[in-house]
Parts: sequence; structure tokens; C-alpha cells
Amino acid sequence: KMKSKAEELSKKLAELSITISKEAGEEDKIFGSVTTMEIANALRQEGYIVDKRHIKIEEPIKKIGVYNLPVRLHPEVEGIVKIWVVKK
Repeated sequence: KMKSKAEELSKKLAELSITISKEAGEEDKIFGSVTTMEIANALRQEGYIVDKRHIKIEEPIKKIGVYNLPVRLHPEVEGIVKIWVVKK
């Protein structure tokens, strides 16, 4: 039952795009980096509750751009969230 709920959530997340605005300097480098907490909060605003520890960022997001991040929803189910990092 938990697995089927996770699979449904995975499909919904695949259709979703999250936008995160950050201050950026030259060459579109952002000040600091995008954190899993910011992504979890953005997902919460869209109505999806995802634990920040389940969002995987392979290497720090330090530039403006589009990123596809894996999210572990269940031991056997992983979803992908599209994140747009834009200049404030």
C-alpha cells in the first residue's frame, strides 16, 4: 500500500516544476547554494510533503539553471523533481 502511494506521488512529482529564486552574481553563480530544505519547502508550498533527507543533491547547486533531482519516496520507489533555479 505504501509502495503504491509512493508510485503515485512519483508520477505527480515528474509532472511538477519547482522554481527557486536566488541572488546571483557574474556568470549566473548564485550566492551560497540551493539546499534540500529550500526544495522541501518549495514542494510543501505545492502541496507535497517530502522529507528533506530524501532529496538527493549529487553536487551543490551553485548556478542558475534547470536540475533534475532524485527523491527517495519509498525503499523501492524513487521520483524525479525538476528544479528551476532563477535569478532574483
